[in-house]
Amino acid sequence: MPPSGSIDLLVPSVGRTSELDRFLASVAAQTYRGHTRVLVVDQNVDDRLGPIVNAFEDRLDVLRLRSEPGVSRACNLGIRHVTADIVVRADDDCWYPPDLLEGVARALEAHPDWDAVSGMCCDASGHPTQLRWDRTAGLVDRGNIFRRAIGVTIFMRRSLVESLGDWDESFGPRLTGDGTIRGGSEDGEYILRAVTGGFRIGYEPSIKVFHAEIQPPVGDKIAMRKAYYYGVDHTRLLRRYGYPGWYPAWRSAQLVAGAGYFLARGEPGRARFYGAMARGRLVGMFRRGS
Repeated sequence: MPPSGSIDLLVPSVGRTSELDRFLASVAAQTYRGHTRVLVVDQNVDDRLGPIVNAFEDRLDVLRLRSEPGVSRACNLGIRHVTADIVVRADDDCWYPPDLLEGVARALEAHPDWDAVSGMCCDASGHPTQLRWDRTAGLVDRGNIFRRAIGVTIFMRRSLVESLGDWDESFGPRLTGDGTIRGGSEDGEYILRAVTGGFRIGYEPSIKVFHAEIQPPVGDKIAMRKAYYYGVDHTRLLRRYGYPGWYPAWRSAQLVAGAGYFLARGEPGRARFYGAMARGRLVGMFRRGS
């Protein structure tokens, strides 16, 4: 018998249309038979998402909310409306294989001591993306968190969300006074807060979320600026949670090595993206503030 229960999928969205349509279609195709609801937190100034959401009204329970810009701000608006047993913070450009939610529900049923379960990201062919993922299952901790969890792979019991409360709005992509979008690590902060608070997050690599790899053109200045500020906030996150001083430098060195690898493979855009993020991580070591 399929597992019972309910799942709320919280999806901040800005600028994307076809990607959100793909995500909603993948949710509509799930084998999971518990109640599923999608909370689309719309940060667009126009109504571009209206027709997309309306097209699914006969296939999905979708609640569309409107939010000012900022991913963490959008998440905080969304969690005011969650009611399900399991809460997910999905990206609008990820999508799910048909059995994903059923697998998540079964994993949490099998491990009542887990407060959440994390899967891994891959592309449609099954090749891992986003991180260098561990291939073995286990628990997420401070030492392996960056190989076992990102925001879109975490499926949380509502009790965990209620305990953690809001996303920290000082992290995450956000509009700054000079009109640029800066920041990142909002989900990393949330997950680290859970881990350091003693909550148990299981890691099960057989649970797979589709998310394409980052492939920006080499001349995409906006993407490179985002990468730089991702790096700055990542180091700020490490400092906040008491990682040793050498750790951000080591994390930067990993990115530099990755940049060289992708350059050798003929992927200059991806190499430059990694290099920009590495530079941000190093600069973050000398920035003041928490």
